[in-house]
Amino acid sequence: MRKLLMITVLAVVAGCSSGGVPLENLPPSGTIWFGASFDATTWVVTGQATTFVQGDKLVMVAHFTRIVPTGQGFNFLVDRTPIKAVDTTADTDVYGMALASALLPLGAHAFVVTDVGGNELASGTLTITG
Repeated sequence: MRKLLMITVLAVVAGCSSGGVPLENLPPSGTIWFGASFDATTWVVTGQATTFVQGDKLVMVAHFTRIVPTGQGFNFLVDRTPIKAVDTTADTDVYGMALASALLPLGAHAFVVTDVGGNELASGTLTITG
């Protein structure tokens, strides 16, 4: 049941290469930032935090450790459970999406992005409170 619930957690918002974006707008390579919103052009995360109240507006921006080439794809896992596979249509090293915090159980959650071979590209943790 939990796996089915987690599949409904994410909705894709944007993804592309970070080329030309100021590095201060991006999480460090290999890191996921969480916040209330983000700009899909500049990748600026507004309301950046690691703790959110269940039901809060919530987004994530991941900055990968390397560029994922067109057609290769990557996977999102929450608490080691695969929840979404993404096929790339362009070279990508940054990806952002909205999260449905109302569907995340209370407590700490580990988010990981892996390439198709299972190698970690980015990770981050957040806590959902009541």
